[in-house]
Amino acid sequence: MAAHYATKQLPDGELIRRVCDDWNHNSANSYTPNGLRHGPITVWPQDRVTPAMRASYGDLARFWSKQVWLVANVPMELWIFGDGAGAEVDERMLIPE
Repeated sequence: MAAHYATKQLPDGELIRRVCDDWNHNSANSYTPNGLRHGPITVWPQDRVTPAMRASYGDLARFWSKQVWLVANVPMELWIFGDGAGAEVDERMLIPE
């Protein structure tokens, strides 16, 4: 009950913004199997980076994305590292001569 009243004290949209900006939030908890019948949903696109992600992953943080898939009729969150990330990072590396 206390948590309910604590969330009511936040300005409109603030709780949603906090959850949406938290990379570690399990987005699958926000979906039902019926909501995923037409395919996966991207809940975190590549290039979206928060300070916490940058602290954990450094420059590679921008290559991560998240999607929610329906697996065995259960919503599951998948973390995906972009395919082109390795090539782009290698291009920026200094090669000693």
